[in-house]
Amino acid sequence: MKRILVPLVLVVAIALPVQAAAGTRHYSGAVDPAGTVDFDVKKKRKKGKGKVKKVKDFAFLQVPIKCVTGAATTSGHLNFGMKIERGQFKGSGIFGGSNLRVKGTVSRGGSTGTIRVFGNVPLDDESVGVDCDTGVLDWSAARA
Repeated sequence: MKRILVPLVLVVAIALPVQAAAGTRHYSGAVDPAGTVDFDVKKKRKKGKGKVKKVKDFAFLQVPIKCVTGAATTSGHLNFGMKIERGQFKGSGIFGGSNLRVKGTVSRGGSTGTIRVFGNVPLDDESVGVDCDTGVLDWSAARA
């Protein structure tokens, strides 16, 4: 009996973390013309609603931006999730005193979308850019 029980316990112990991780998919990619995006897609079962998917932890790094004072880069992340409906998501909010808009589509293999940051923006050199705008930039990300 012990010979069967020990391997069975090991199989169950290994399978549980794998099942938990299956609910989260990580995506990573590039912004055109420069910079990166990174986010997770999380699936949850909601009682009476089936599966609900959300984009969580959306981050962008070293995205080029033009300000009154000149060209620079900006980085940041969203502190809220965006619901995925029919494969699409969008969100907007205030990021360090500036405005942020992001849109995207998600599939199993990858994701594409746009991002725009504008206003008085925290820059990567730890200063604040005045009257800045990235314009609408395209991004694409692959499932990591």
